[in-house]
Amino acid sequence: MIIVPVTTIINVLKVQWDNESFHLIRYNALLHLMGLLSSCQDSPDDSCDNPHVVIVDDLMYLRSMRRQVYVICRDCNVKLLTIFVDTSPGIAKERNTRRIGRERICDETMERIIHSFEGPSNGMIYDRNYTRVILDDLNR
Repeated sequence: MIIVPVTTIINVLKVQWDNESFHLIRYNALLHLMGLLSSCQDSPDDSCDNPHVVIVDDLMYLRSMRRQVYVICRDCNVKLLTIFVDTSPGIAKERNTRRIGRERICDETMERIIHSFEGPSNGMIYDRNYTRVILDDLNR
């Protein structure tokens, strides 16, 4: 199994949460994902050097973000399952206040994400395979 972190790379590299950095890091992570999946595309299951499960760790709060991952998977003939971790804005804000240093997302960015959020919808082909996990407990 391999994890392709997107938003978490920003914290690891200590990059500011500005749009330019975010878009560049996300673009590079998606290229990495495409490379991983493409290398297995024509390989029999038992001869592929890469794992059979790829986890993409990303907010994907906009439909266009999920569509990008869907298109990569579709083009590589790979199944996609989105795990939608659902929580209320109040709980998300409270959890964010517990983060330290650069792990904490600024309030302005949190508000923008909350107000721009486009949850998964069965009406969109790239959102059809998702499962919803509800986390409205502050201790999780």
